[in-house]
Amino acid sequence: MDFQKLAQEILKNIGGEKNIINLTNCATRLRFNLNDCSKINEDALKKTKGILGVVNQDSQFQLIIGNEVPKAYEALMSKVNITSSNNDEKKKKGGLVERLLDIISGVFTPILPAIIGAGLLNSVLAIAVLLGVDTEGTTYYFLELIADAPLYFLPVMLAYTAAIKFKCNQFIAVSIAGAMIHPSYTSLITDAFNIHFSSFLEFQLYLQHILRVSSQLF
Repeated sequence: MDFQKLAQEILKNIGGEKNIINLTNCATRLRFNLNDCSKINEDALKKTKGILGVVNQDSQFQLIIGNEVPKAYEALMSKVNITSSNNDEKKKKGGLVERLLDIISGVFTPILPAIIGAGLLNSVLAIAVLLGVDTEGTTYYFLELIADAPLYFLPVMLAYTAAIKFKCNQFIAVSIAGAMIHPSYTSLITDAFNIHFSSFLEFQLYLQHILRVSSQLF
């Protein structure tokens, strides 16, 4: 599959680079936010080799590519330049519900493959237990660890994708989320009744100071 040629055909039949406001991908689909959906040539896209289907929603236009969607996404991103001014225009045009759905999609869509993979692996482990597999074995323990990792580090992954969506510093966002799963913090909140309100207030003021200094530096 020539993904550069596929990207060229998609751009040609989707209204060109300037018609694209935002572009993301999930496990099998390319997801577009467009300025003018009337410029889309759906018939030509459906006949294009490499495109398995077309979904035209009110707030998002989707092309079903399949398992090789990351290659198609990479080829498209090498041909387009999505500017912040386009995103600002989208915010002005979209309503509150549409903007909210766009934020949720932008934050959660990139991490869906990891969550789906964790769910599938947990399902396999559950079936293995029913079949009598030894749950005390090293192999089962290692696979269970892999399956639980995406859920355990979910705050970190959400912090990273949210920082990209809201154009913040990703490392600061990941650091703050990492503090939420730090062993010292989790052991602290275990005995919540012994944590005084003044401690939370002090922590909040300290965190605000860090964010203020960081925003000045970056």
